[in-house]
Amino acid sequence: MTTTLPTIDYADVRAGAVADVRETLQQIADPKARRAAADEIRETAFLSMATIRPERDELIAAYALHHPEDRDALAQAFGIVRSTLRRIQLEALGQTWGEAGAKLPAKADRPRAAEDAGLNCTDETGPKAVDLATRFQDSSARWKEALDQIGLADAEAIAASGRRVVPKLDRPDFASIRKQAEEQVNKEFATISRPDERLERAAEIVNEAQDELDRLIEDRDKAIASLTCYTTARGINLSAGLSRTGVLRVMQKALKLGRDAALPAREQLAAAGKDAGVPMVKDAHEALPRIAREYETHRALRDAAMPIRNAAIPVMAAAPYEWAHQRIADEIGVPASYVTRTVNA
Repeated sequence: MTTTLPTIDYADVRAGAVADVRETLQQIADPKARRAAADEIRETAFLSMATIRPERDELIAAYALHHPEDRDALAQAFGIVRSTLRRIQLEALGQTWGEAGAKLPAKADRPRAAEDAGLNCTDETGPKAVDLATRFQDSSARWKEALDQIGLADAEAIAASGRRVVPKLDRPDFASIRKQAEEQVNKEFATISRPDERLERAAEIVNEAQDELDRLIEDRDKAIASLTCYTTARGINLSAGLSRTGVLRVMQKALKLGRDAALPAREQLAAAGKDAGVPMVKDAHEALPRIAREYETHRALRDAAMPIRNAAIPVMAAAPYEWAHQRIADEIGVPASYVTRTVNA
């Protein structure tokens, strides 16, 4: 059963929610009262997300499993990334995303798997899922903006009183993290021999890892900026898995400086951060190494799977498969020109 899904501009939904939160808080002159109001918005939005999420995920899973043809279009329709779409489907089928062996059924078998799991799809399933997805995006944007506003209020206080002392930052073993991720990919593909299955699974890993990298980088950079501006933390680059130049680039962006500009003196960073709107991130000294571990894991997964994907592309373009370049491109989520370059390399 195919239903045309409503088209929602989720970026506009999020922007409207953010603007509403800012307008509400800008009317409160007292910093403490403004922080308290932001905290109330944060809690209300969080409760809304927690209420909406279970039903949203169940409906998305039902619709996606019954309509498995175009993963990218489905993710866009529900305002989520591909990795989230896969996680929702796996969990609805009783599997755990990220566990070894977690795998969706073949596309042709997914409707039956959904029915076996009690996930039925009617004409109302898709539109209702979109409605819940829209409400979730609104609440999520309010929650994130409220957190930033709380952080800005805290930054204002720190700029006036001095840097916050934090414990020594954890320094993850990034080499071991990369090695473990690479071994995970190699172990999985040792059991996959068919080139079409290797192509599909490798592309899935690459795309989902990139989605996670795109999600994590904002939180990582906020933690870096918060620690740099408002705390006594040292060795931030080693905790973040970046070079010193990498941290410099993050800070230039956070402080709205040009690429060739030097950072303010250390004693001036708190005021510069406040003026640039850099929020104080609660427990950033704990969050940064955790985020960095996740980031490095997904980067290693992507980098390990990409050569496998690219090696399968010319195989599927040649006899006996002879897939058209556009078909391969659609299957793995890249432009057809990329497929052509890979085949001709």
